[in-house]
Amino acid sequence: MNLPSLLDYSEAVQNPATSFLDPTLRRGRARLNPQQGPTAATGGFAVTFDITSGAQRYAVRCFHKHKQHLRERYEQIAGFVAGASEADFLVSVEYLARGMRIGGETFPIVRMPWVTGSPLHFWLEDNLRDPTAIEAVRQRLAEVVRALRRRGVAHGDLQHGNILVGDRGEVRLVDYDGMYLPSLRTFGSPELGHRNYQHPGRAEHFDESLDVFAAAVVDLSLLALRWHPELWDEFNTGENLIFSAVDFTSPRQSSLFARLLDIRETAADTRRLMTACETAFADAPAVLHSVDVVHRSAVPVRYEPRSGPHVLPAANAAELRRRQGEEITVFGRVKDFKWMSPTFTIVNLGRWQHAGFAIICFGPTGDGLRRMYGEDLAGLVGSWVSITGVIQLYRGKGRPAMTPQIQLPTAKTLHVLTDARLAELRAAGDTGSAAPGRLPPAAGPSITAAPPAEVPDRTAPAVAAEGQAVRAPSAAARPPAPAVPTSAASAPGTSSSSAPSRRPGDDSDERLSRLYGSSGVAKNAPRVAASPTPAASASPGSRRSEAAPGARTSPRPARSNPVSSETVAPQSSGAAADVPSTAASPAPPAAQSGVYRRRAGELSLEVPGRPVSSASADTSPPWHASQPQPGGSIEPPPAAAKRGVIDWIRRRLGL
Repeated sequence: MNLPSLLDYSEAVQNPATSFLDPTLRRGRARLNPQQGPTAATGGFAVTFDITSGAQRYAVRCFHKHKQHLRERYEQIAGFVAGASEADFLVSVEYLARGMRIGGETFPIVRMPWVTGSPLHFWLEDNLRDPTAIEAVRQRLAEVVRALRRRGVAHGDLQHGNILVGDRGEVRLVDYDGMYLPSLRTFGSPELGHRNYQHPGRAEHFDESLDVFAAAVVDLSLLALRWHPELWDEFNTGENLIFSAVDFTSPRQSSLFARLLDIRETAADTRRLMTACETAFADAPAVLHSVDVVHRSAVPVRYEPRSGPHVLPAANAAELRRRQGEEITVFGRVKDFKWMSPTFTIVNLGRWQHAGFAIICFGPTGDGLRRMYGEDLAGLVGSWVSITGVIQLYRGKGRPAMTPQIQLPTAKTLHVLTDARLAELRAAGDTGSAAPGRLPPAAGPSITAAPPAEVPDRTAPAVAAEGQAVRAPSAAARPPAPAVPTSAASAPGTSSSSAPSRRPGDDSDERLSRLYGSSGVAKNAPRVAASPTPAASASPGSRRSEAAPGARTSPRPARSNPVSSETVAPQSSGAAADVPSTAASPAPPAAQSGVYRRRAGELSLEVPGRPVSSASADTSPPWHASQPQPGGSIEPPPAAAKRGVIDWIRRRLGL
């Protein structure tokens, strides 16, 4: 039996009376996101919807990938949770074998009460300057892990998205797909857990020790952030706390381990975790629970990096559609963006008119992008970026093809690429293989109880130069985007048929977008020139959220942070075009040679040898406007000319 797709589930939950077979859920309604689709937290095996029925709110998990013994597992887990009444950190679950009807077939679901709290990584962002609160949550989480271990039980996937923190610092665990119970031992491990928290040798192990290594990773991360919160900005990527999978496979070359060895409060725990990384999985608990790290004469165990998601270029939209429900690393060049509403932003890596790949941002995620790249995202447009997430499809009105998209959970998870990293992803995208690791191999000293000076001090600037995870707080700090080869206008993995390029000198789409840009028209934001203005800093506000069990994102208050000024250069007349032209399109005159400057809401054009002329930021001259004479100014186009240009746009788009 084939399971429904994410799109099938999304459309079904919007009609609960006909889709759900459970009487309670049939009377419910799904919470909608700003895109007017159901709010969903998507994982590798299931998608969780937010359903309200009467006064009750539920998290409904629907499975889009098969899991062996799903019914038996959840029946055992439900019985365990119900019998462990003192384990207030667990959430009751109910497995419904006949949960939904889609396409005439019935499918199972799991219903859980909604849990109020913030995922651990969101909570940490709001409490980085509160060491007392961090220590309290650290101690509470340690108690939770010990309580499970006393019962011979393991969660199986301890990580930031599955740990919720409440208003009073209470900790709840959600997402029990990989839970170990003694009665489930013969079924084997259904998953491997989040790669940024798991021992590199975990493989198919399935016993009560599953959480020991992941718990040590979380514990050491919280301890380090308690004493040195600045580590968050340096090592958090949006997909971890501070550790990444490559730290576990190459601990002697890890810049993070080297930093933690230099901190008195974390040195002992760091040595234990480093030793555990080079120990067989079965021996890791003994190492992590020891008081002192014993000198070992045996050769350390070497592990290959755990493979990550497959890599595909954003230009290959057809293949991305076929990969719906899979975790994929997508890379491409940012073409434009659209502000759909104050809480909804779309970043296009493909042509939105043709349902190209897009990144969707809800709530404060868009505000985070504006703080990092400027109020109009000028520091992002034109850059090569990558994002890792589960591919979802959006059915746009009046479009024959569905748009492949990934929801951006935090601004940090959108990575601006260095030339070296882009080359790696292109090579992986050509073969459809997994993303390569980011830490280059290097020789290092042995792990002993000696002073931490024996570990080479690989500082953050050196790591950034080698192309590790890029965090670009401003356009000035971001490396220049690599040029697109003129012989290959499309990224690796695209179709062999290439779209016709625009005529030289035709920058009409960019200029029209600046003139008539709105929430429904793509804005081709100008690119930052050599003298950018950094965005003003904003302190994090309260980010308490209500999260579904297994959810990793939730709506939070929006924030604004305007940029005072910026310098942008118009595209040259010979620049490669992203949007093809048609034979019926009139040829525009050559582009002006000058520099646009945006300041305090006005746009001025500085042309060498001419006085500065200005106009409204929303009335920059389209290609049909009269060229200014020496000493003159650019006049806004008349209303009739605006209507004519709008009609021309409609003809171009076939409307």
